[in-house]
Amino acid sequence: VHGVFAPVRLEYVTLVAAAPLPPGLRSPAQCALDVGCGTGVLAVVLARRGVVRVVASDIDARAVACARENVTSLHLTPQISVSQADLFPTPTPSSNTTPSISYPSQYDLVVFNPPWIPETPTSSLERGIYDANSQTLVRFISQLPSRITARGEAWLVLSNMAELLGLRTPDFLAQQVAAAGLQLKSLGAVPAQHPKTKDPNDPLHEARAHEVVTLYQLRRGPVPAAAAAGSGRRTTSRVSVYTI
Repeated sequence: VHGVFAPVRLEYVTLVAAAPLPPGLRSPAQCALDVGCGTGVLAVVLARRGVVRVVASDIDARAVACARENVTSLHLTPQISVSQADLFPTPTPSSNTTPSISYPSQYDLVVFNPPWIPETPTSSLERGIYDANSQTLVRFISQLPSRITARGEAWLVLSNMAELLGLRTPDFLAQQVAAAGLQLKSLGAVPAQHPKTKDPNDPLHEARAHEVVTLYQLRRGPVPAAAAAGSGRRTTSRVSVYTI
């Protein structure tokens, strides 16, 4: 109805549902942000896990309308506010609004499931899949240090499909994270679940059969040598599949 990319794949939902929440995130004093929220599914997952304050942002007006409709229908408006923004919403002083819909300058948890393929989109709908030259991913990582609290963290949910297709180098992510002065750690991974992974007639079958979706934790601080060296490798950590 809204022309928004639908969450037909659940790997990223699985990972966000299973990752350990930062301490204190269930307190009203702390706030989480779902960047590029689309339908709002990850914001909903966080709210149902007990996060009291969640902001969901998307640059597309149709996605914002869709997410707001879903939040309302699920009776989660006391916990989730939706903002149209390019990555991070413009901070709103708490004195100008109610705490439940204020937009802080820094967040205790930022979740981002970016477009996975570094190619140019040809429509607004394709922006949910394609990110030309990984520009959105690079901008997100570079802005992140000023957008998380001192003890805050970000969860970056990313497929290795671009690396498997040779569209991005295995050390690209580690380099960007190091340049931003952040720490990088894998909190878990799941193999791709969609039917094409088992279709030998699919032109991309070889890559799809090895696709893995990883939830990376990003924190302030220097990047450990082991993390930088190993970020391009396939992780063996796995979590159970979660459905909603």
